[in-house]
Amino acid sequence: MGSVFRGIKQLAGMNTKPLSTTIHKADGSPCQSETETLERWQEHFEAALNHPAGTPSPDLDAEAENAAADISTS
Repeated sequence: MGSVFRGIKQLAGMNTKPLSTTIHKADGSPCQSETETLERWQEHFEAALNHPAGTPSPDLDAEAENAAADISTS
């Protein structure tokens, strides 16, 4: 997970250290430059985060409406 956070920091411009972990492109070949690595992270997060919404579930909605708040402190 450390390489993920370093990649995010690099994308945000918060870190100037080069990435030390080999990142592979979608075809399995290693990224040859920092630019390719950052583009690959962008591809990864776009694929992971951009997907259609889940199917609504009336059963889960009903359960949520009937749920009681957890007042335990443990």
